[in-house]
Amino acid sequence: MQAEGDAVERAVLALAADKAGAAGAPAEPGAGGAHDGGFDLVAAAEWPGVAPGAVLLPPPQCRALWRQFASDCSYAVQQARPQASIYI
Repeated sequence: MQAEGDAVERAVLALAADKAGAAGAPAEPGAGGAHDGGFDLVAAAEWPGVAPGAVLLPPPQCRALWRQFASDCSYAVQQARPQASIYI
């Protein structure tokens, strides 16, 4: 089970690194993503090397939950900014 989790963790961390590189500077094509035969979390429908019975959340559901989380956070910040400016 630990080895399965490690494969998922590596894929998620690689995606995070690619996103961080894209935010600050252009990421190099093929730097750990699907371009060089690696796992592409953005397009994946399942975790690589993980038995379906061991999966709590498949990648599509993770992406949907992440989008909802980001949206909720953005909304909370938008609502808090006017309130914060009252006290400054």
